[in-house]
Amino acid sequence: MSASCDFHEPYFGANYPDACCIDGFLWDLDSCDVPGGSLSSGGDVPCPQCQHASWLETFQDEVEMEGWEAFEKKAARSAPTFKAVRHQQPEDHAKMAVWWLKGWDDAQKHEEEQSFKRWEASKQPDWQSTPPAVSGERGMA
Repeated sequence: MSASCDFHEPYFGANYPDACCIDGFLWDLDSCDVPGGSLSSGGDVPCPQCQHASWLETFQDEVEMEGWEAFEKKAARSAPTFKAVRHQQPEDHAKMAVWWLKGWDDAQKHEEEQSFKRWEASKQPDWQSTPPAVSGERGMA
């Protein structure tokens, strides 16, 4: 893990520098109640400057879900152009496209599995899906 870098920019919603890097993670500068006191919010978001790969991975689940939802909406299997994200590097778009396509492919696979299960269930005879009722004793002559 790297020591604190010089990241000091808007990140947590303010229009002024409200985040700083401490030991490779962002801390909210507005979470301090007294001047010089300790920060109470942060430490869970990797720094986009010195821990860029880890920071980018925090978006993976969201991007894969966007691909899944696109499949459900019958969108073509073509990764969209992603909105530029502050601190994004040129190679980030390609990685995000791979994640989006993975989400789309996973949704397609899930749909195919569900369709197969429905087809399989429709091919079973009624006597296999519902056991016959038993009445009276058997074997008595």
